[in-house]
Amino acid sequence: MIAEIEKFIEIQNNIDEIIKNSPFKLSYIIEKSGIKKPTFFKKLKEKDLPRKSCW
Repeated sequence: MIAEIEKFIEIQNNIDEIIKNSPFKLSYIIEKSGIKKPTFFKKLKEKDLPRKSCW
């Protein structure tokens, strides 16, 4: 259980790099997240993307 929490924290702290290195285009990720583009970038900058898996 602790390993999963640590992995989640690591992903949350590095989400911008993970998205940047993703094989998917950013427009696809934004579309599938259901968040408007300006809001997505604001949340990405603040590292406050939704915790619910919507992809």
